[in-house]
Amino acid sequence: MKIAIASDHGGFFLKDHLIKFLREKHEIIDLGCKSADDKVDYPDFAVKAAENVRDKKVDYSIMIDGAGVGSTMVANKVQNVRAALCNDLYCANNSKEHNNANMLIMGSMVVGLGLAEKIVNTFLEVEFAGGRHEARVEKINLLDKVRSMFMNNDNIKEMIKDIVVKVLKMDVNSNLKINNDDLPEFSEKVLTEEYLKKNNIKKIRISSKTIILPLANDYILANKVEVIR
Repeated sequence: MKIAIASDHGGFFLKDHLIKFLREKHEIIDLGCKSADDKVDYPDFAVKAAENVRDKKVDYSIMIDGAGVGSTMVANKVQNVRAALCNDLYCANNSKEHNNANMLIMGSMVVGLGLAEKIVNTFLEVEFAGGRHEARVEKINLLDKVRSMFMNNDNIKEMIKDIVVKVLKMDVNSNLKINNDDLPEFSEKVLTEEYLKKNNIKKIRISSKTIILPLANDYILANKVEVIR
């Protein structure tokens, strides 16, 4: 079995002990930190361990900090990671049997060396029970799928555009009025990409209250449109 293991400075000694313990049976990837004297931030190492699971570089990841709580929060923000904080044997068993966890988090200030070994062994050896738990885990996975959809920038931009137009009940095909210096002044509340393209705008005066939609902002940056407020 291939396992990635990481820690912050508070979890270094337990990580070092578990690496030696696990190498008797498994292939281990040490993701750091490198010393208990390194004053590092646990999110940096928790996300490394989580990404190894997400990218299927390993079968499981282990992360150790002082209590385990912070690293669990971080790891579960990485897509397709089901990280479980297990500072006792019951949680180690339950997280695999019921939740099909793929990442183990422990707190070095909570568990000793002997208990940590038992927790790791339990986590690695217990199999997912499936059955009634399958649908529940799938609901967890569904949240990742929804989040992934919204992480697509184009989806976000189109969604914002639709929301702004609907909420403000604005017609995105805006009108122009001419001010004293003959520079076109945008008189509507929402500036769209369609308007800029249609009118081949290179310089435009807008109100301080005008909302520039994301796609319009991208167009402005790409085409070097000068915007004056």
